Amino acid sequence: MQIVKIIFILFFVSSLFAGQINYYTKGDTKIYLIKIDKIKRNVKNNKLIFYEKDNGEQIALRDTFFVKINTNSSIQDILKKYNLTLIKKYSEYNYLLKSDSSDILNIINQLHLDKNTIYAYPNFYSKVQQR
Repeated sequence: MQIVKIIFILFFVSSLFAGQINYYTKGDTKIYLIKIDKIKRNVKNNKLIFYEKDNGEQIALRDTFFVKINTNSSIQDILKKYNLTLIKKYSEYNYLLKSDSSDILNIINQLHLDKNTIYAYPNFYSKVQQR
């Protein structure tokens, strides 16, 4: 019975690393995601990146993300450091940015850890249906 448990654990751990494991930070919590090729629901946007949360929920991320910088930081310095494009300025410290990197979560996580930013957060795709 122990051997079966060990084999199951090894199979489970190896399956976790079969796909690329990513995360984003929400508050102080890391939300882990596995990149997937497509999503179950009908989404007609080829610029989206699809992930699955550990609870099975499938989500889609846009190629843009939100950043809030510290009051003593410069958005121009951050844009240059990470090779980003400014899409929209919401306020003096809140921005919508874009990266040409295919690993958008890695960029978001680097920004989240940067001392010049307060947070960096993915821009989730959400389909709004009219009644």
